[in-house]
Amino acid sequence: MTADKYSNWLSAVNGNGNVINLFMDYETFGEHQWEDKGIFEFLKHLPDYVLKHPHNDFVTPSEAIERYNSVGELDFHNFVYGRC
Repeated sequence: MTADKYSNWLSAVNGNGNVINLFMDYETFGEHQWEDKGIFEFLKHLPDYVLKHPHNDFVTPSEAIERYNSVGELDFHNFVYGRC
């Protein structure tokens, strides 16, 4: 996987919604994906490749809330816990 290829995939779905969320398990980097496989080079170049596509940018959750209208409500019947 290259940063260029991944950014093309992200750009291909641009316009199908307001935001694409990227969630990364930091344990992956250096423990499951070793440096010699290129994971750090991938991460180093990904922002530049994403921003080469028109209409792509990065926003924080707060910026997304300010920029886009709510489209619905989520109802969680049970608490959702993250791993600590």
